Amino acid sequence: MSYSKITILRSFFIPLLLMSCLILIRWHYGVLLFHTLAELFSIVIGILMLVVVWNTRQFTHNDFLIYLGIGYFWIAFLDTWHTFTIKGMPFFDIVNAEPTLHLWIYARLTEALLLLSASLFLKRKVNAYLVFYLGAALSLIIIWASVNLQQPIMLTAGGLTNFKIAVEYLVIFLLCIAAYNYIINRQLLSAEVLYYLLFSIILTVSAEFFFTQYTDFNGVPFVVGHLFKFLSFWMIYQAIVLTTLKKPFSVMALASNSYDAIPHVAVVVDKLGMISQLNRCAENEAGLAKEVLLHQHIHKYFHPENTTIQSCELCTHIYKGQSLDSKLVHFPEKNQWMVISLAAIKSANITSGMIQSSTDVTAQVIASQRLEKSETKYRNLIKNLKGHYFIYAHDAKGMFTYVSDSMTQILGYTADEFLHHYEKYLTDDPINKKVHFYTDKALKGETQKPYELSVYHKDASIRYIEVTELPVFDDHGKVTGVDGIARDITDKHFAEHEKDMQQRFLQSIIDGIHDPVMVIDKNYQVKLMNTPIKKMMNNSNVTDITNPKCYEVFYNRSTPCDGIDHVCSLKEVISTKKSITVVHNHLDLQGIKHYFELSSAPLWNDEHNFIGVIESSRDITNHLRIQDELRKQKDILSFQVHHDILTQLPNRLLLLDRLKQSIKKAYRNKQKLAVLFIDLDHFKEINDSLGHNVGDQVLINAADRLKRCVRETDTVARLGGDEFTVLIEDIYDNDIVTDIAANIIEVLQKSFVVEEHSLYVTSSIGISLYPHDAESADNLLRNADAAMYKAKDEGRNTYRFYTEDMTQKAFEHILMERNLRHALKNNDLIVYYQPQVNGKTNQIVGMEALVRWQHKELGLISPARFIPLAEKTGLIIPLGEQVFDQASEQMALWMKDYELTGRMSINLSFKQLQQENIVETLLAILKTNNCETQWIELEITEDHVMNNPERAIATLQKLQENGIEIAIDDFGTGYSSLSYLKHLPINKLKIDQSFVRDIAEDEDNRSIITSTISLAKNMKLNVIAEGVETIEQKQFILEQGCDLIQGYYYSRPVPEKEMTELLNSADWQAL
Repeated sequence: MSYSKITILRSFFIPLLLMSCLILIRWHYGVLLFHTLAELFSIVIGILMLVVVWNTRQFTHNDFLIYLGIGYFWIAFLDTWHTFTIKGMPFFDIVNAEPTLHLWIYARLTEALLLLSASLFLKRKVNAYLVFYLGAALSLIIIWASVNLQQPIMLTAGGLTNFKIAVEYLVIFLLCIAAYNYIINRQLLSAEVLYYLLFSIILTVSAEFFFTQYTDFNGVPFVVGHLFKFLSFWMIYQAIVLTTLKKPFSVMALASNSYDAIPHVAVVVDKLGMISQLNRCAENEAGLAKEVLLHQHIHKYFHPENTTIQSCELCTHIYKGQSLDSKLVHFPEKNQWMVISLAAIKSANITSGMIQSSTDVTAQVIASQRLEKSETKYRNLIKNLKGHYFIYAHDAKGMFTYVSDSMTQILGYTADEFLHHYEKYLTDDPINKKVHFYTDKALKGETQKPYELSVYHKDASIRYIEVTELPVFDDHGKVTGVDGIARDITDKHFAEHEKDMQQRFLQSIIDGIHDPVMVIDKNYQVKLMNTPIKKMMNNSNVTDITNPKCYEVFYNRSTPCDGIDHVCSLKEVISTKKSITVVHNHLDLQGIKHYFELSSAPLWNDEHNFIGVIESSRDITNHLRIQDELRKQKDILSFQVHHDILTQLPNRLLLLDRLKQSIKKAYRNKQKLAVLFIDLDHFKEINDSLGHNVGDQVLINAADRLKRCVRETDTVARLGGDEFTVLIEDIYDNDIVTDIAANIIEVLQKSFVVEEHSLYVTSSIGISLYPHDAESADNLLRNADAAMYKAKDEGRNTYRFYTEDMTQKAFEHILMERNLRHALKNNDLIVYYQPQVNGKTNQIVGMEALVRWQHKELGLISPARFIPLAEKTGLIIPLGEQVFDQASEQMALWMKDYELTGRMSINLSFKQLQQENIVETLLAILKTNNCETQWIELEITEDHVMNNPERAIATLQKLQENGIEIAIDDFGTGYSSLSYLKHLPINKLKIDQSFVRDIAEDEDNRSIITSTISLAKNMKLNVIAEGVETIEQKQFILEQGCDLIQGYYYSRPVPEKEMTELLNSADWQAL
């Protein structure tokens, strides 16, 4: 059949609807979901192309379509990889866009070459399996090259590379050549297929042009390009479906309604005589609509009323399945004569029904009866009988005496030619034995049944006629000849033959489709079904196996589908006259539930009247199961993204989202909210001393306590480490906030029992209020953080509300950190040196390296300002290495020129001591500076060691084994354990200046110094006192047996140049 422009335009409805959905998805859910769905639509279409052409190839024998279907399948395979390798998809760990872009460009180049080369198979045969395997090999090579080589580069920070753009234009050029090829070979393609092919190429060219304009993943060219690409795939798919499915099924629909073309009554009945089909002539004859006549017994409307069903000869033939040829039947109630024939409908040699054809010959019969009385009327009747009938007569000897002029229209002869050519009735040729048999009966006066006969036209073509003959009697009852009526049934014969061939062809097509397919009429009767559905059918559920219902065949039901769970697709299509897709669940023969996706499309006749549906189904049970698993995985991933894995509390991402929503709500309702920033005091000591497993359990228990301290509407979140945040909404009084903060401090300071350890932590809480302290989420968190540090500075285990000066201090903190990083980068830090002197001889024996920061604008900055900042930010590690480098390099120079008996004392920070490779780092610096290890002494504090004694001891032993001595700085100010101290690999104790400063007034300090010196001697350790500023302090230190002194009494810390001058001229004998 030919397709109108309206039919073609209808093919755009589904893709345009899908494109609209894609645009909405892009607008509301982002480009990643849009891209994934757009590509998946194209991928599904590509796969469907192969499914359709592969399963219909043995019937269509269209090598051009087979080649296209295989090619687009492998292009869909490449597009699948392109889709799943894009950044943001969870399947591959792709760090850049190169694999994705390579897969894209090679897929498009492959598509262009496919369309260009496909025209070769308009006249040539194709080896489908060879093409399929070559496509597989090429696809695998492309995937490997795209993922592993990633060359040449497709995308840079500045946008698409020239190579990428050039290849896109190459694809456009190849597509244009392909379009030209199809135009010059258009005589080999139907107009509709050529239209879809050219339109698809134009869309692909447009898509490629937009991708040359691509600058941004979120840009308009990216979106439009993918929409055009999807639409181009749809057009190719339409070309394949049009050729392989739509036209054959349209032909079937036309054939199924060919009854209406028959000019006499035609009725189809089942074995019981129930009407299943009839034509318009039959409707007109009965005076009732088809809907009323269907499923009624034929006898009531198309057999004489003066007989019962049991006595009716026609009904008897129907029940026995016996044919009946041209029986002349009288209907006395209408005074009507009909020539009726019955033909059996057989399937696999089993009669499933009958076709009754009835021709009204009342006029002919009446004319025959009145022939002798009214010859003129008889002749007029014969002359006016045109078209499909002619009348003849022959005498008792078989000699033709008359033939009507309508003979010419049927057999091509004029009446005279026929009478001259066939002097005797069709001669004695053996082919006419059938004629002789019936003619002899007529000449014997017997009533004849109509019979079919094949005869030759004047042009030698075969014609098929249905002949009814009646004996002619004289007044004495003697047969004087035969009158006959011949009806031309050539068209009917070929139509029935064509319909039978078409039905077999269509049956073969749908048998090649793996999914169940049925053709269903408006009364639920299955007119065609393929092999898969026959295998699924349970015959015990089918009432009439010759006319099964769709709900019996496929759904094992006794009534049509209904309800929300089992929507009847036939009813929906009848109602909407549109295709529909629904999902049903049914039990199979083993009682297992399966989910099926049903797709139903309407079927129309030539008058565009709805005649039924074609329904295909696919078992999607496994697909739905996988979807459900993916949905669960998505929920798990979403939870992991927005929650802290350890405590299951909301993380920073979810907290910020809730905080922003709460701010909007508070703004609308003119309410207040509070943010509490909570830090666990001294939690680090638990981690360092007992391990992270114990620390993690403390955090989990702390999270549980925090949740019990707040209302259900409030949010508790963990930002990381030992930091928690609480969001409190709907505040009408600040007392609510203080009550919650006080409650948190109280519950957190209670002991945590973990692995038989009773552990104690306190908390410092900073509080900021909306809208008083800030109006944005980030500022509220930042201000609460600043208030928390204020709480720590003021003794910990308390809470503080945010104030303005905290922001200034935080700003100064940030500025100081930035300047310190700049100073480290530009070597603005300098090393000062303070001599270490033998108090008895007043000789310099060594010195301590002390870092200073010479700022261009702020001048010399005290270490007390920047060392704590460096320790907090981790900058203490590069700072310490820089000081060690400068000091060791200078020590190597001084050792060449002076005989120093002491060492260069350099401070080692806690974070440096915790480094895995600290020993190797320091030894490498010494080697670079040509500084011997015996010239170096490292100072550490008691706290540094006691945080992780075992690890610290191991590191210090390695340093000592390499010749570096170890000194304990600020001894007595920490909380060291003598049991650990005796195991420490140390060489010297350094008395803290806080004890030396007040020895004249403080008896306790004098006792501590005396005890420390005594302890050092007993442990065979050297001892040095720092902070000595007066002669009285010096004398006391010497009297207690400590000879080594460091302090302002001898010298302040001085730069390298002044230290060199001291080494050259120092003479403190007078001191």
